[in-house]
Amino acid sequence: QRCKRVVDAFLNQYRSKPMSTRSISLAELVRATTRLLEFHLRYHLVKLDLQIEDVAMVLADPPQIEQLLMNLICNAVQAMQKTTPRLLTVRVAACGEAALLEGSDTGCGIPQENLAHLCERGFTARADGTGHGLGLAISQGIVHRHGGHMTVTSQVGQGTTFTVRLPASSVV
Repeated sequence: QRCKRVVDAFLNQYRSKPMSTRSISLAELVRATTRLLEFHLRYHLVKLDLQIEDVAMVLADPPQIEQLLMNLICNAVQAMQKTTPRLLTVRVAACGEAALLEGSDTGCGIPQENLAHLCERGFTARADGTGHGLGLAISQGIVHRHGGHMTVTSQVGQGTTFTVRLPASSVV
């Protein structure tokens, strides 16, 4: 109970911060964030495949979208610890009136019965107990605050794909 109160207080504080939005290039933000995580990816022997179209502009709070990206990328790296090959594909594209951000890994995959619970606070699918159940809950909150939608598909032993759709501010 005490832990739940601490986590709830943390998340409420995070949610209550006002967003400082501006029109940003999702492509540039993905490039910058993956550069920040370059050493982490190399250390864990993960090959990064960026498939970026420079057309997706979104009205967003850059630090929050960066946090979303870091959560998804770090989860993917964690999922690939015991698999080979270790490939993370990050795709950015325009999709109608939305900007599409997709991250696919070749990790262990997520059992179907866990998919519906992934974004619940405190839920972790990690058998080794290393997860805290906060990263995806925070990520889902970020996506919703930006008027977007996040989905996940996964196959055990094959990998996982997270797809984030954010309203486009303009397409160039």
